[in-house]
Amino acid sequence: MPNWRKPTAHQNLVFILIFALGAASGGSYTYSFFSLQKTEVRKVSPLLDPALAYRNSGEYQLPLDFRLKESESLLRTRIQQEIEDNTIQEASIYYRSFNNGPWFGINEDARFLPGSLLKLPLAIALFKQSESDPNLLERQIAFNNPDLLPLYNLQFAEPAERLEIGRSYSVRTLIERSLIYSDNVAANLLERTLGVEAWARLSKDLYVPIDRNTAHSRGLTSKEYSTFFRVLYNSSYLSETNSEFLLNVLSKSTFIDGLRAIVPEGTIIAHKFGETLFGDKKKFAYLSDCGIIYGKTQPHIVCVMLRSDSRNKMNRELFMRLFRDLPIIY
Repeated sequence: MPNWRKPTAHQNLVFILIFALGAASGGSYTYSFFSLQKTEVRKVSPLLDPALAYRNSGEYQLPLDFRLKESESLLRTRIQQEIEDNTIQEASIYYRSFNNGPWFGINEDARFLPGSLLKLPLAIALFKQSESDPNLLERQIAFNNPDLLPLYNLQFAEPAERLEIGRSYSVRTLIERSLIYSDNVAANLLERTLGVEAWARLSKDLYVPIDRNTAHSRGLTSKEYSTFFRVLYNSSYLSETNSEFLLNVLSKSTFIDGLRAIVPEGTIIAHKFGETLFGDKKKFAYLSDCGIIYGKTQPHIVCVMLRSDSRNKMNRELFMRLFRDLPIIY
């Protein structure tokens, strides 16, 4: 057990001077009980922060901000109200700040059917494969499968554009379409390119139990899914170039009825939504929207998963009721 002693006035002065010098030099200092060390911050893009993976390891962190506690309490109350009003049957929310990593979860270990959420790990797996196969992303895939066109009819949020029979598309273009428009046909063509081994590698590397078949049957948790955004933000799995590319594509998503509805206009959000209809006559529905909100003060992950007896009940007004005036969002 360390023998603690109150710092002298001289030691306090040295600490203040070192902290000031760190700020002036573009670095930051983190205070540890055992040492004072400088962390070099190299911000290569407004969308990601590779240095995050190497900061605050074992360092003292401030107690959870009271705003997070207030936000969690409000969300719990509002979710319960929506359940009592029969708008939803279940909800899961995972929140994590990238400023020293404080987080909270509400039912964060509950499993929800992911639907189109799986298009993001599919894209990550393909980009990982491209780092050892440089020509993969520009490889052309011919769309000669009219039997795939009915997949568009399964989408509640239908893509603004569709693939054309007889045309060829690069893997990169299909990835963009699968993330921006959540294009089911583009994703299906990509799955045929990826293969089972790449899914297994992604699951093993990131400790997320996922492959297309089991994920659809067993579901994913909001906490598990947030891993994909965390590794993109800190570039700990893909290269910085590939991580930034995917975050930029995710920020162009055309889906506006989820997280986009809860932030001020002009706020950047790199996000992916997913929806699944199930049960007798497809009466029940899951809707999820997860991503990074680049707020005024800091970026943070927000992952929302909902289950209802009607897809129509899960709309932008519901998201606005849940998240209105929460201090963590801004």
